[in-house]
Amino acid sequence: MFSGPPRVDVALVANTRIDWDLLDDLDRDDGDDRIVAQALHARVDDRARLELLSHDMRPRDGAITHGLGAIKLPEHWLRAPEPSPDERERARLDRELRVLRTEQPLIEVRVEAVTPLPWRKLVVKSASDEQTAVIKSAILRAAPRQDREDSLGFAAMTRDYLFDDRKRKWHERLISKDLPAMHLGLQRLHAQHRVRITIENVGPITAEGARPLSSDHSLRASV
Repeated sequence: MFSGPPRVDVALVANTRIDWDLLDDLDRDDGDDRIVAQALHARVDDRARLELLSHDMRPRDGAITHGLGAIKLPEHWLRAPEPSPDERERARLDRELRVLRTEQPLIEVRVEAVTPLPWRKLVVKSASDEQTAVIKSAILRAAPRQDREDSLGFAAMTRDYLFDDRKRKWHERLISKDLPAMHLGLQRLHAQHRVRITIENVGPITAEGARPLSSDHSLRASV
């Protein structure tokens, strides 16, 4: 019935006043229903020539119910759907990216594993009470001491009167924090792997002072 691009001739038609009380099945606040009501009250010589063109079922059903002809528009008459807010934002970002690619340097970042793959995470269990006692004794034997008197029995001139207080606090921290968490420290130490990060300008636009930058870093395995 329809072929080729749509061609529409637009003409204004006067309407009589719509009596909404007689159209109780139509909603005066609904746009589709208002179109149907206006078509029913159009001032034309031959009402049989009126046909409502719509792709939606609701206005077509309303027209047919009240004795008007109705035709479903073909798909190619429909306007392309409006892009969603996300699609519009994506299109804007794409445009900005195209501009940046023509005006700004193109920076490439490469991350390479220096430590041979696959990486493995070492898990260290907490020490037993016996092992903790042995480690504690070894640490305390190696801890520095301060002579209280010189060879003549007098207090040393270089004596640090704050030493005992600092050592006491260190001993308390050793017992309460360091020894219980020493296995976690060993685990973090042996879970490190080396990676190489290279940053380079690979685009046609030169950057002031740009040059390949390569650096090796340690990375702790998290899996």
